[in-house]
Amino acid sequence: MNILSITKKILSNYRPPALTKWQEVYNIMSVHTQGALPIQIFKDRRPLESENKQAFNFRSNNYRAITKNEFDKAIADYTTTALNLDAVVDYGTNDDLKAYEDTLKLNNTYTSFSLKEWIIKRVGWYKQTDPNAVVVVLPKHISETFVPNYLFDLPDFNNIINQKIDIDIRLIGYADIVDISNDYLVFKGGDYQVNDSKSYPYYFGIDKEQTILFIPKLADNKLSYESHIYYNNNLTNAPFYVIGSRYVLDADGSEYFISDYHGAAGWGDLAIGQGSDLRICEIRFVYPRHWRVKVPCDNVMEGGCHLDTSLNRHVTSDGHTCGRCSGTGYIMDTTPTGTLMVSKGGDFLDEQGKFTVPEGFITPDTSILQHSANREAYYFDMMLNALCVSKQNMTNQSGESKRYDSQQRVDLVSGILYNLFKLYENVLNSIAEYRGGSNDVNISLPEDLDIKNSADYIVEIAQAKSSGSPYVILVELTKRYLLKNFGASAKNEFVINELAKIDKIFAYGSSELVQAKASLGSDLTNEDIILHHQGFQIMIDLFNEGKITKDSSTDEINAIVRKVINETFNLSKPIISLDDE
Repeated sequence: MNILSITKKILSNYRPPALTKWQEVYNIMSVHTQGALPIQIFKDRRPLESENKQAFNFRSNNYRAITKNEFDKAIADYTTTALNLDAVVDYGTNDDLKAYEDTLKLNNTYTSFSLKEWIIKRVGWYKQTDPNAVVVVLPKHISETFVPNYLFDLPDFNNIINQKIDIDIRLIGYADIVDISNDYLVFKGGDYQVNDSKSYPYYFGIDKEQTILFIPKLADNKLSYESHIYYNNNLTNAPFYVIGSRYVLDADGSEYFISDYHGAAGWGDLAIGQGSDLRICEIRFVYPRHWRVKVPCDNVMEGGCHLDTSLNRHVTSDGHTCGRCSGTGYIMDTTPTGTLMVSKGGDFLDEQGKFTVPEGFITPDTSILQHSANREAYYFDMMLNALCVSKQNMTNQSGESKRYDSQQRVDLVSGILYNLFKLYENVLNSIAEYRGGSNDVNISLPEDLDIKNSADYIVEIAQAKSSGSPYVILVELTKRYLLKNFGASAKNEFVINELAKIDKIFAYGSSELVQAKASLGSDLTNEDIILHHQGFQIMIDLFNEGKITKDSSTDEINAIVRKVINETFNLSKPIISLDDE
């Protein structure tokens, strides 16, 4: 890290060559992830119209962030999955690292997170908005606070003897990055008070060897920067990590990252642009256009109304603009949707030259509205597909299409999760080395990484049934579906496993019970059907009451559950008849 070169870059307001790309990615994604106003979409949609402030403001004022909720769902899907993953952290030779990690509380607005929560929730969320942001692991003095003010001294790490330093972990957005390479990072740390009235930005420069602090100085109204060795890092790797996972190398050599949902954002942009056009069309063309003939102003209360040629408007005898006609010379209409005022004669004369109709309505062709609404819905659906967010009604999708969508989601979410946990591992290794430990922390995810949601399992179960898979396959898939719905706690896992043993039709869906009755005949009793419908809730209640435990045998559980069913439900009336089919 060349300190002189960095100082010159700071003073010259240098920014990385990829800054334009970083900003472009941020502007695209913030519309969908943060509900930002899509100014650029509106400008690009109708370039000439955007020059008219009234038209542009109409689009802006009537915009609603309809895509944000869907992006929130997609992001929440993988962050929830990540938090529930049974990831194993091997701290290696760093015996006290786990205890230190437990003390770390990272702020997120008004809440504080553990390190794992912060990376998954805070960074995991922000990586879709600003994938070129970086997580930086900085050294922090155990008792002296760095105060960005000329009246305070810098923390002295040399006075830390036989103790380990603290750590400061920050998320740095693209806008605060001054320079970056594989080996070092320079970023804005905040504002530094140089005297009683002025402040300027201060900067950190960091690589694996050192952390350098660049502090502004003002002398004779001339700004300069002093560099100070803040801390000698002596790390294996530079302690900063770009949070994006989709790397792009442009033809011009620019290197940057894009969001995992970049494609979905493209469809979202089209939906927003088409929707904005539709809002305008609805205002302009939904209402019948009212027209009426200009009727001369009949103002007699204010001394008449006449045209003042010098002012080019109609005024009263005292020279004020006529209040009756607002200076137009004809009686104004009060409809809120506007009225087209036409002069007598011309197209409004009949064959005899007489005026026939004083006013009327022009009913617009609304087919363009339906076309625009269809296009908006199409773009929105394509966005949902790219986000792997299930639509409420998927009945029109084929089984193969559903299976493809499910696999696409699994592949997308898997990549995001591996990236987040790799970041978590890298941060832990940096912390370990800062505190005198080794770079041997390793995080392993389960070999049978299950990131499917309940909708994915519904698709898989349907696929297994249509392909004639053995019943045991359906049972195992149904178990996983129930665990996804009710949570993979030890209690739920025990109850579901036992339920699968005592429920004869465990893997049958509600719509398949007639088929089950036809197949099993008298062997399928009302008691069996109640067990199928209510068994899980009954067993959970019995488990909570201590009437069944993990030490209970399957036969004991079966007898207790069936006793409850017989005492609770009327089993004399048939529940399912083959005539129902």
